[in-house]
Amino acid sequence: ARLADHVLWELDGVTWLVGQYDVETAAGAARYWIPLALAWEDTEEARFRTLGAAPVAKVRQQAAVGLLADAFADEAFCRALAESIGAGRELATAHGRLRFVPTRAYAEIAGSDLSGLEVRRAKGQSSNTVVALGERLFLKGYRRLQEGINPEVEIGRFLTEVARFPHCVPVAGAVEHVGVDGATVALALLQAYVENDGDGWGYTLDYLERFLDGCR
Repeated sequence: ARLADHVLWELDGVTWLVGQYDVETAAGAARYWIPLALAWEDTEEARFRTLGAAPVAKVRQQAAVGLLADAFADEAFCRALAESIGAGRELATAHGRLRFVPTRAYAEIAGSDLSGLEVRRAKGQSSNTVVALGERLFLKGYRRLQEGINPEVEIGRFLTEVARFPHCVPVAGAVEHVGVDGATVALALLQAYVENDGDGWGYTLDYLERFLDGCR
């Protein structure tokens, strides 16, 4: 694994390492987005416990003990992504920039204050990482990156802003990485939260279980 691009993103006294990694395996090469958070046991006890849900490594600096973890387990990071989309921020990285892009529907979807929303990380299996902010926002982080236009972002933005199609989940915005060569990659998608009875993966498993029971 090689660090392809990164930025130390500091906001409200908290810092995250937002990095992309080129990974080579026997199956081939791929690029992954893995933002990381660091918390110290003695000085950040509550955050230290929260990050324990997605640990990467233990860290020691002299007598201090810390935990390096997936930043999506950090409530502050998830809120920072959503708020930065609304603010239309840009961050310079070592080899490009991060761009937070809101849609015209952001204010209506997100509201004015995200600080009181409970952050819940989905427990289901997925190739992406999904986080809910209360019952208002749905944040999806793409892990394995694909260069070029992301169809989920592009179609969702069109249906929200142009077609104003009422029977789809509206898009509030996205996070993109723009390389020095201008190549754009979608890192995250922010949508409205829609209450539901499950997902397509669970529906498929339930159907297959009933089908196999019938075969027996």
